[in-house]
Amino acid sequence: MPESCLKFIIFLLFAVHLGASQKARITDISLKQIKEIGESTHLNCTAKDVGMSKVSWNKKKLDLTGDPIPISFDDQLTINDPRFKIVHDQDTYSLQISNIGSTDMGIYECQIFVSFDERPTSSVELLVRHPPVISEKLSTRVAQVAEHQPVNLECYADGYPRPSITWTRDGNVLKITSTRKEDRGTYYCLAENDVGKSNPKTVTLEVEFAPVISIPRPKVAQALDYDIELKCRVEAYPPASIVWLRHGNQLQSSEEYKISNLATVDQVTTSSLMIRGLERDQYGDYYCQARNSKGQSESRIHVFESVLPVLELV
Repeated sequence: MPESCLKFIIFLLFAVHLGASQKARITDISLKQIKEIGESTHLNCTAKDVGMSKVSWNKKKLDLTGDPIPISFDDQLTINDPRFKIVHDQDTYSLQISNIGSTDMGIYECQIFVSFDERPTSSVELLVRHPPVISEKLSTRVAQVAEHQPVNLECYADGYPRPSITWTRDGNVLKITSTRKEDRGTYYCLAENDVGKSNPKTVTLEVEFAPVISIPRPKVAQALDYDIELKCRVEAYPPASIVWLRHGNQLQSSEEYKISNLATVDQVTTSSLMIRGLERDQYGDYYCQARNSKGQSESRIHVFESVLPVLELV
């Protein structure tokens, strides 16, 4: 091989080696930062052999969802926030953040833009200690479930350190494997870490169930020509329609009968049937019947004659 060719090959090998050794790279970046609200931090990134390439800082969410937020490009900030500052000293690009808030938590990436296909990157995590805030978007507000079906009541909170969630039991999710009507009502979720506590969040559980009828007095006595009041207590959700029956016929409010319903906030309705001036042919059985989308129920009240009038206690 001619000496000139050998010299050229040696020159090419040296040039390739030199180019490889001078490739733009990040040699150092700050360790994970844990700060209090209101403090400051310096995130330092050391980039070697940058040449004409540009160094940038970007921010990502801790869960890596969403697009990165550009913070700086070379020596210029790309966000309008006076708390942020870029200081470039020789090979070090320092991102300085003052008056830190909880929204500054994230993964900060230092990146050298060599080309679209070549972007050496290194990252540092910034964590900010702050009390929990329960997420209205992710947590249950109202849950509706049929009786005997499972239901999950969910409560999620943002905070650092990671908060613990408490209901009547531990954990983010309160699981009821077979819902009973007695489970309905208001639940309270509370998030807590060593920085503080969240405000309690209320979660409403609505349990759908067929009507359940209870009769305070299944047998009622009254003398002829006196008024008598029959009562039935109906528990149901969705609220039930309630009717009174006599010999299979539905009774209506009239001169003989007065029907009234009183509903309370706990899905209980008390229905009353007033019989005015009881006549002999009105003794016998009366039925309170309740129906909703989950089912139907009815109970009997027997009215019989007494020698002396029975006065209702007020």
